[in-house]
Amino acid sequence: MSRHKQQTRVSPFLKQCFVTFGASVNMGGATMVLAYSTGLVLQLRRPGSEIPVSIAEESWIAAMPAVFSLLGSCLTAMGMSLIGRRYTQIASIIVVIVGWLFIVFAKDITVILVGRFFHGIAMGASMLLTPIINAEYSSPKYRGTFMPVASLLASLNVLISHSTALYLSWRTNAIICTAIAIANLLIAVCSPESPSWLAARRRYDDCRHAFRWLRGDDEEEELTNMIDACEMLHKSKIENGKASNMTIGKKIAEFKTIMMKKEFYKPVLIMFHVYTAGLWAASWILSTFVFDLIPSVVGEGYNHHALGLNIHRFVGGVVAIYFITKIRRRVLFLVVSALTVIILLATAAFTYAKSIGVLTSDLPALGLFLLHLHTVVLAICMMPLPFIIGGEIFPLRYKSFGSGVSSTFFFVGTAILLKSFPFLLNSVGVHGTYTIYSCIILYCLVILYFYLPETKDKTLQEIEEEMIGKPCSSDEMKSVQQTLLNEPVINE
Repeated sequence: MSRHKQQTRVSPFLKQCFVTFGASVNMGGATMVLAYSTGLVLQLRRPGSEIPVSIAEESWIAAMPAVFSLLGSCLTAMGMSLIGRRYTQIASIIVVIVGWLFIVFAKDITVILVGRFFHGIAMGASMLLTPIINAEYSSPKYRGTFMPVASLLASLNVLISHSTALYLSWRTNAIICTAIAIANLLIAVCSPESPSWLAARRRYDDCRHAFRWLRGDDEEEELTNMIDACEMLHKSKIENGKASNMTIGKKIAEFKTIMMKKEFYKPVLIMFHVYTAGLWAASWILSTFVFDLIPSVVGEGYNHHALGLNIHRFVGGVVAIYFITKIRRRVLFLVVSALTVIILLATAAFTYAKSIGVLTSDLPALGLFLLHLHTVVLAICMMPLPFIIGGEIFPLRYKSFGSGVSSTFFFVGTAILLKSFPFLLNSVGVHGTYTIYSCIILYCLVILYFYLPETKDKTLQEIEEEMIGKPCSSDEMKSVQQTLLNEPVINE
């Protein structure tokens, strides 16, 4: 009997590993999209390249995925609500495959940029999908383990992209990326639909089947609560009788009402500051501009150390799985954000001291130490944790819409970060750039100290109640939810 019980416990865990691994590979592919541009640009700018590029075209190759990721996020927010998580993920993987195929067969820069456009759509989709899939498919006790896997795979993808760029052609690397995406497509096809989405669509039998397939029979209370909450939503809709005769004016009025509700605007504002802190911690800079950053911090002739940085990024991703499962989310994020500020200011002070001649030596070992320490800290917390929190903090009825709104800040911030870095590096140097970044993170740190909730080991319902400020009675939940059912983008 004990043996049978052990098997029933292990089996749901493996199933959750399977479906969340597919989502993590999808999100890790977004990092590969950005890291791939490093080797692509280096090879295209060489004398005799089959596709010569200008400086402006180089910048578009690097930045185009970030620029169009916002469009991908908006399309994904609608897709998740209308057709579900599973089919939206399948569509996003197909889009990234199309992008890689454009690059594989590219004969000029225009075709490459078209491929990067599709990469941007897929990147925006994966960034929004993965946290939600990991939150809705996994048990609260495993949720903190699964999401760092995406960061770990992202670190591995950066290592692969930067390494293969030294030995393989950009076209061969694109073929490898295509093969990875095709394998991931098979995982997505074999995965079930989200139980939360099925419950919101009142497909309760399908919801129970998917939930028990993923979780087993040990979490029936969460399943019951989820179905009861969705049924209450439906009854509220029938009682109010609004669905069939809503005018555009009334929909706009209800949209304004939603925007003013604490359980909507509070998570959005929190995620704005969480994503901003994670972005300006410079993780994307180390992925995309590592061969520009190393000479500025360490000196010329040390670009080969980029592989060491990527190895440490991967090691940090492994360590992150342990930290995130053992330490409370809020404490870990605040402490590591403060540590990131210290590292950025230390790097700024070091490079400034070199620029004014205070240091008698370039001290390359110290510069490399600061870069390696920065990389490990980013991998442990600042890369994975914002997406974990983003997948947990929104109530079910706002999850697609709220995640779409908050991820807008992330994608716009990413585009600003990547487009502004070369300008800042040339105008104010690393010391000025990192000082600006540290001030932005410090501001976010102060705000989050007062408003960031703890989400570790809590069910999504418990997190929602904390956003509202107290547990919801039946009447309170009906009052909160009854106006939220008429807009398909918002309603789950």
